[in-house]
Amino acid sequence: MVKLAVLGVLLYSAFWLALLLVCVVAVGWAANQSHSDEEFHLQFPTTLEELRETPGYDPNLYNDTSHEMYKDDD
Repeated sequence: MVKLAVLGVLLYSAFWLALLLVCVVAVGWAANQSHSDEEFHLQFPTTLEELRETPGYDPNLYNDTSHEMYKDDD
């Protein structure tokens, strides 16, 4: 009876260890499938002209005093 219980515990432990190993391999495979750094591109405007062309641009939020729609609160 003790041998059967030990065998059951070993099989139970082996099952969870194998499941953990499968999860680690799956996470490693998914991490390897990510895009490379060369393909990464920020989509934020890099110049003031590009920023002014974005929808909803408000020169007061950016303290853009050279913009014609800028309003000074003074």
